[in-house]
Amino acid sequence: MSESEGNINPNKILNAVSNEVRVEILKLLSHKNPLSFTEIMEERGLLPEKDAGRFGYHLRELKKTHLIKGGPESGYQLTYIGEKVVEFLWTLIDLRREEDYIPVRTSGYTIEHFDKSKIIDSLIREANVPKNLADKIAKETEERLMKANIKYLTAPLIREAVNFILIENGYEIYRHNLTRLGLPPYDISKIITREKVVEENFNPETIHKIAGDAIMEQFLLLNILDRDIADGYLSGDFYIPNSNYFILRVNTLHHNFRWFLKEGFKYNPKKNCLGFPKPKKLIHVLNLISNVLGLSQNFVSGTQVIDFFNILLLPYIKQMENDEIRDAIYSFMIDIANTYSARGGKSISCCLSFELEIPKYLQNVKAIGPSGKFTGIYGDYLDELYKFNEIVLEILSDGFNSSYAISNPSQIFKVNKETINNTELKPIINKILNTANKWGNINIVNTTPKWQDETVSYTNTLERIETLWDIDLNSEFSARGNIDWVILNLPRIAIESNGIRQKFNRILDDRLETCQEALGQKNIEMKKNILDYNNLPFFTYKVNGHNYFNLNDSSLSISYLGVFEAANIFLGQNSSFTAKVKFIEEILKYIYDYINHKNEDFDQILNLKQSIMGKWSEDLVKLDLLNFDREKLYLLDEKKQVYCNSNFYKPNLTLDELIKNEAMFHKLLKGGHATILSLKNYPNLNLSIVLDKICDEEIGFVKFVKN
Repeated sequence: MSESEGNINPNKILNAVSNEVRVEILKLLSHKNPLSFTEIMEERGLLPEKDAGRFGYHLRELKKTHLIKGGPESGYQLTYIGEKVVEFLWTLIDLRREEDYIPVRTSGYTIEHFDKSKIIDSLIREANVPKNLADKIAKETEERLMKANIKYLTAPLIREAVNFILIENGYEIYRHNLTRLGLPPYDISKIITREKVVEENFNPETIHKIAGDAIMEQFLLLNILDRDIADGYLSGDFYIPNSNYFILRVNTLHHNFRWFLKEGFKYNPKKNCLGFPKPKKLIHVLNLISNVLGLSQNFVSGTQVIDFFNILLLPYIKQMENDEIRDAIYSFMIDIANTYSARGGKSISCCLSFELEIPKYLQNVKAIGPSGKFTGIYGDYLDELYKFNEIVLEILSDGFNSSYAISNPSQIFKVNKETINNTELKPIINKILNTANKWGNINIVNTTPKWQDETVSYTNTLERIETLWDIDLNSEFSARGNIDWVILNLPRIAIESNGIRQKFNRILDDRLETCQEALGQKNIEMKKNILDYNNLPFFTYKVNGHNYFNLNDSSLSISYLGVFEAANIFLGQNSSFTAKVKFIEEILKYIYDYINHKNEDFDQILNLKQSIMGKWSEDLVKLDLLNFDREKLYLLDEKKQVYCNSNFYKPNLTLDELIKNEAMFHKLLKGGHATILSLKNYPNLNLSIVLDKICDEEIGFVKFVKN
């Protein structure tokens, strides 16, 4: 110790600590030091011009008894003796407070005595705060709460007090880890009274889901994403569409049901059983598929796809009458459309992909039939395929009760130049086009372009898996998917670059890097949740000795919004349509090349995709209106105030112009794309001629819509 034993006078020390002001000074210096004369006064809420004389007296008394050392300029701090005295004071204070019972309503829904040690434990356990610092923060929290004379404490109030003290002392990182997540009672009441919610299928689970979504998004921003990524999302540099499920679910799931047909389905995580034997009949197969889709929707934030759906069913319809098949398929589609499996009253989101012929990659694959037995090869079932497609198209043409289009499950038909010229397939193709003309809601995949793999898989929400299977399907039974996507705000980059191309590219590089880092974090979290924590048990369901979901061969996507608006902002609205399209092609090619370069070192498939319209289209505009003058934004629809997902826009664009310009972009958008063909904008079209033109161009995916 620095003070000699001969200078210690116990009587004087006891006299010094008999004064409340001097005790408060000692307590203050026990967790903040050194402090100057003025800083101590400010902490005590005193005014130097008024209270300096009396306060100086108390400091001198503490120095005379060797409890503190230092001076007005260098600052005061505790001596060794002072530290021991303060430890004893804290012990006395703790003993007194044990008698003064203050109830605390804990997060575990119990009433307990206030216990400072629990604050220390939480700081160390939850925020990794060092022990000495945790002791100091806990003591200061206790002091402030006790001085407030609160008669009833709650765990959230104590946590808020701790967080405030952490911020005061500059420990913001610790505060992030300790922050309590959730919604204020006011917001919850607004949801319950329906003032803040417009949901078609509103039910009690909707309220539960909204609250849960808010917590998971807050957790993502505070505890998962790096600060610059979180700030970029909140400011509107880019958008994370699935922020509520970012660490919990994948975006899309592209199924391979053949193993379940072969072996049945025996799902038993923690004995919450869902089991189906090997299906013997068509109705058993459809029941199995419907239930598995309902189960797996809980692990997917977006859409599910069943590729070659019709071919899977062919061995089960060989001896069936057309009416039996029709009834089974119609009932299956009604079941899918009306099954609310996901929380919040959401139905299954599903796409069924149909082949018009037996594709080459399936022709020699063993066909799985009733009771899981092999029944020849799929190439043997061409007649059954034609019959099945006829029946499905009758159902789609009629719609639900002859009144509504069947939009869920969504339908995707694969064609190419060879199939549309096949005279045997003309009746089927005409029925597809007639259904499109009647209802819209028909999606066409064109596998003619050389960059399209025969096994390519699309969703109606514009996701694309370039090669769904690249090995022998007799042994490959796993599924793949899109893990997630983020959306670049291109109009903002155009505004910030002030018409300087070099500056545009530099900002774009920075934003692309941030987006890639966000997706990299998503990938890390999904690996932990799937492989380490087993939070997605369906994905680790064993098929032929492997996990059902093939994470390694699944993709991550960077998307964009407002590319045409960005061209108008950067080049000026009076620039020609040709110049704008050229600029758009250059920008998308630039992003495409950036992603291809990053794929060399990235441990996941990274690609570029076109966005769909969603709440992000409006949210990004709102954020830009907060940061930029309205006249700097170019909005295609001033009334709706959204950024568009289309690559270009021109009033009265001819169909040939539309197809020609779209063909420039599809091969760049490996993660997903679509040409939206509005039959309202192009009335009286000969859709057969349209299909010919599509197959003659580099168009990968077309959506026929009525509006």
